[in-house]
Amino acid sequence: MENEIRRITSERGNDLLLVNGHKFRCIRKRADGYVRWRCCKKQCKSTVLMTIDDLIIENTSEHNHPVDPIQKIDRQVLRESCKRKATSIIYLPDQ
Repeated sequence: MENEIRRITSERGNDLLLVNGHKFRCIRKRADGYVRWRCCKKQCKSTVLMTIDDLIIENTSEHNHPVDPIQKIDRQVLRESCKRKATSIIYLPDQ
């Protein structure tokens, strides 16, 4: 099965990884370039080990919760893009 991988930004500006509808947060960047990601749900112990090229090397354990609804994820992506746009565009009032 081909994994659908997307990178999104959290509300605090950190990178999140979206793999097949599950959100992961970065927990460790190793010296050899591999990155370990852990599921964002507190009680879930699922982890993913990836290369810099977004190639999944290892996917440990199954999730103990259902996939987040796509509407919730799309809402988060839209909210974060609006925040980035609002902070990057600064208009000075005409005097």
